[in-house]
Amino acid sequence: KAHGVQFAFIRAGLRGYESGTIYEDTRVRENLEGATSNGIPVGMYFYTQAATPKEAVEEAEMVLNIINGYDVTWPIVLDAELENSSTSRTKDLTARQRTENAIAFCERIRLAGYKTMIYGNLRMLCGEMEIEKLEEYDKWFAQYFYLPRYPYEFGIWQYSSTGRVSGISGDVDLNLAFRDYGAQEG
Repeated sequence: KAHGVQFAFIRAGLRGYESGTIYEDTRVRENLEGATSNGIPVGMYFYTQAATPKEAVEEAEMVLNIINGYDVTWPIVLDAELENSSTSRTKDLTARQRTENAIAFCERIRLAGYKTMIYGNLRMLCGEMEIEKLEEYDKWFAQYFYLPRYPYEFGIWQYSSTGRVSGISGDVDLNLAFRDYGAQEG
């Protein structure tokens, strides 16, 4: 917080791209406690490799179980990225299937009363998903070069994956939020 961090997104977990096994991030609770105890508003994300809407809901349920008892005021995000492996179990999903999975995750999160969002880059959001069916969900757009080039509205821009933050060793993703997701809606 002393470094100027105004919010943080914490990885809740991920699904193995080959096995489909779902994993909780080994430091998720430590990160949640560290951020919230220092007054940093938090959101969560899950790195999806869901092959079906049922698996996407399973991922959402994992996040909801992890955050039980924590003050999560920023969105719970579906991190949708392509796995660049010929052995990925999701490599042949259609845009329609990826979109259905994203909707299943987001609707489960909404049903629990949380804000939700979809993270991705231009290729994922506009080429690997049916973006017109995802308009009602806020976007967290990743682009590390130049100014963001994305033809749709987005609420957060991830502009670097090599940032530095005092108190954290190694690279840190840096983001700009264009709205205060912690503010009460009204």
